[in-house]
Amino acid sequence: MSVFGLFFFLATFSRERIVTGIVTNEAKEPLIGVSIFIKGTKSGVVSDVEGNYSLKVSNSPGQTLVFRYLGYEVRNVPIGNENIINISLSETSTLLNEFVVVGYGTQKKSDLTGSVVSVKASEMNAIPTSSVAEMLRGQAAGLSVTQNSARPGGSSDIIIRGKKSLTGGNAPLYIVDGVPVDNVDDFNSQDIESVEILKDASSQAVYGARASNGVILITTKRGKPGKITIDFSGYFGTQQMKRNFDLYNGDEWVQLKREANRSFPSGEYMDDASLFGKMYQNLIDKKYTDWEKLMIKTATQQKYDLSVRSGTEKSKISFFLGCFDQEGIVSPAAYKRGNFRMNADHKFSDKINVIFNANYTLSDRILEDEGFNKFITESPLLNPYDANGNLVDKLEDDKYNPAFNNQNMTNETKTGRLLMNVGLTWEFIKGLKYQLNTSMNTRNSEQGIYYNSTHETGKRDGGKASIRTVASTDYLMENMLMYDWKINMENQLDALIMQSVNSEEDVTNVMTGYGFASDDLGYNNISNAAKTDPVVRDVIPRHLLSYMGRIRYNLMGKYLFSASIRFDGSSVFGKNNQWGSFPATSFAWRISEEDFMKEKSWLSNLKLRLSYGSVGNQAIRPYQTQGLTDSYRMQFGDKDPLIGFLPTTELYNPDLKWETTSSFNAGIDFGFLRDRIGGIIEFYNSNTSDILVKKSINQISGYTTQMVNMGDVLNRGVEVTFNFVPVKTRNLIWNVDLIFSANKNEIKKLNGELDANGNPINDIANNWYVGYNIDAYRYYQFDGIWQLDDVIPDDGNIKFQPGDVRIKDVKADGIINDDDQVIMNRAPQWTGSLASSLKWKGIDFSFDFYIVQGALRLNPYLYDANSGGNLHGNLNGIKVDYWTPENPSNTAPRPRDATINYIQSLAYQDASYIRLRNISLGYTFPGEIIKPALMSNLRIYATATNLWTRTDFLSYSPEASPGAYPEPRTFIVGLHVSF
Repeated sequence: MSVFGLFFFLATFSRERIVTGIVTNEAKEPLIGVSIFIKGTKSGVVSDVEGNYSLKVSNSPGQTLVFRYLGYEVRNVPIGNENIINISLSETSTLLNEFVVVGYGTQKKSDLTGSVVSVKASEMNAIPTSSVAEMLRGQAAGLSVTQNSARPGGSSDIIIRGKKSLTGGNAPLYIVDGVPVDNVDDFNSQDIESVEILKDASSQAVYGARASNGVILITTKRGKPGKITIDFSGYFGTQQMKRNFDLYNGDEWVQLKREANRSFPSGEYMDDASLFGKMYQNLIDKKYTDWEKLMIKTATQQKYDLSVRSGTEKSKISFFLGCFDQEGIVSPAAYKRGNFRMNADHKFSDKINVIFNANYTLSDRILEDEGFNKFITESPLLNPYDANGNLVDKLEDDKYNPAFNNQNMTNETKTGRLLMNVGLTWEFIKGLKYQLNTSMNTRNSEQGIYYNSTHETGKRDGGKASIRTVASTDYLMENMLMYDWKINMENQLDALIMQSVNSEEDVTNVMTGYGFASDDLGYNNISNAAKTDPVVRDVIPRHLLSYMGRIRYNLMGKYLFSASIRFDGSSVFGKNNQWGSFPATSFAWRISEEDFMKEKSWLSNLKLRLSYGSVGNQAIRPYQTQGLTDSYRMQFGDKDPLIGFLPTTELYNPDLKWETTSSFNAGIDFGFLRDRIGGIIEFYNSNTSDILVKKSINQISGYTTQMVNMGDVLNRGVEVTFNFVPVKTRNLIWNVDLIFSANKNEIKKLNGELDANGNPINDIANNWYVGYNIDAYRYYQFDGIWQLDDVIPDDGNIKFQPGDVRIKDVKADGIINDDDQVIMNRAPQWTGSLASSLKWKGIDFSFDFYIVQGALRLNPYLYDANSGGNLHGNLNGIKVDYWTPENPSNTAPRPRDATINYIQSLAYQDASYIRLRNISLGYTFPGEIIKPALMSNLRIYATATNLWTRTDFLSYSPEASPGAYPEPRTFIVGLHVSF
């Protein structure tokens, strides 16, 4: 090195110096691990646990320090002559940059023009259930979830923005990894990456004919480049019964039966020996049976999941294995399910990418006998056991013992589902892609039922067996061309055209046999039945041919436009109306991106969205546009029977067409203080026309009904979603989420006919009333109980007595008749949820409340004879404060062994409720503790669900009658570990 070079090197070195500082967040708390480097070089350091850094820099002019930290803005700070540079980083608004799944693709959340809600998989999986639908309860505004059955393996109904169809079904369309499915409960929730709910017509219209009830998109987890990641999660818990009503105990039921057979007005009781018959000795011995306690036990529930994911830049693969096992609190009810999933991606080149998904599910569901109501309504004076403690077949009242029946029957359903899809993406010109999506979806179930030769049903025939098999196949092929054109920095356009073919077929076979030499083989011995019924076979095919186009335009990141149209041709309609078209358009204005708003530091996001469009519902069975026949078996003398055919009672209609829902949606998205406060407010108005219903017709034609298009249904509502982060520090994060949904559902028109007074004619047989919601009741109003000192009028129809139900005289004319009946809306006025989570260091705590207000339900256990509600004293039932001369109650009538007029008026109960749906406490171990065990994450937790419910509806659940399978409260402990 020359002398000059050495001098230059020493001079440069002497100009190097040390720059130090502290990096904090907006709360002045130190940030650990911030990357600090000199721009344009590889020289850099990271901040320590106190946020301190020290970096050697040169004195060269123009040097800049870059501060980079995940979740925070990138800061570029000129060094100048400073030796100490303290910096504060602000959090970035990552929510708007997230990508969400929409129909046929993904889109930045900031670019959405329609109403799309994303649900986090972690929040769903906080609920320990096999039902994905139940996990979505309370997670999105406008989404209403009602439990169909609390039995193990039971399902729930999802309604998005109100019911729209009178007879055609109101379930949304489910799409799993681009494939339509009819039942999401077959899938393992631990495999799910995200769930998107499409609520307005502009987001739904790309699915056209099947989207009128909303669309739910489910995306499963995939492999990622990098090292192998192994995740294991599992929990174990117990289920316990809960209820908010009392049944009559032994003494109370005895008194009820006495009162029901007491003379009036003399007040004389019937002697007990005659009244109780064979049960009299049990009364003398005070031998009472608690049937509820006999049948309901504490049960267990457990779930385990294992996943392995890995990949390179070219290939990614993931495997998922899961099992779920739930005992029923009513034996032998149970549910077991095993899941296997494999997802794979491979890049053949920069232009061609292929994906492959395969999911297999095998489940086994066992049911108890005849329904739960058989057990809780039995008299406590009936003894189910003999002297040796064995269950007897018949009770003292000569009825069969339900506990005995329950032990001598089998009812199980085994289901296997295979879903495979292959996708190809080929970018043959920059920005222009061809995408192929193909899938095969098969679902095979077999239900086997066997009543053995001692069971009440099987005893008559020496055993009864039945097998019902359903084989469903669904094939889909979609061809898409997608063009993404970035015209310049301020203009972006993307377009999509799609053609698809969808073919479905359901094949059902039913076999029934009687008379078996042995009960040992159950329904598997059906081939050796002494007698069989004719085999029933039902084949239902459906075919759908579709074309769709969509254009989205982004102007300067402020003005967003979208327009689409889809054409569907369905085989279920006649040739006159086989095709339907479903257009939609939407617009969004990102107000926060305008120059006059950008300087508002408190504003993170402000966007206005407007949309309008139409979607359809092909909600009829195949062949209903054609003339159908029924088969009849005829015998002529001693000859072999012959099969003949006659037309059904339903007149065909070749002019049937689609139900169409047209809806308008307006929404405002907002975020303040870097999304510490954020939310969505939406208003929608949708009208469903050409509703498919069965209309009664004059029987002179030989037909009694015809499927027609008639009637309109309106759904109008408002939805509010509010997210709040009151505290966010280095060690403590507190989140609060509020959701509110109000929907007005109203039948606007039925058949258009008017009565003599010009009022619309209602369909009373189906409880459809113009001006009221689809779920409506019509009956008399309860107005108390007639008392001894009341002046009881004689309306000429019924001679009322003290202790009878008093009905409100709505017309105030002194006569009770049909004109005094009132129409009552059943659907809730609004629903909501309140959820909160708190994280402090490694501890996390969360809870959520679910609220339903303004709902009404008819409770059969307060009036129905078969449910012990008629106060005859023949069955047990819900305990009420009934009237007697000594107890002049004004809430329930006098028991009697005869019809109690208008008792049903007491049974319309407010089914509003508030429920503490979930509460959870967990702990995540520090990395330095678990690292020696090669773990990257370890969390343990305890969760309780359905812990507390406040409602006036007397039942095991406010969403079901007391005779339905009891909904349990569940307590679990679990862990999640990653390697």
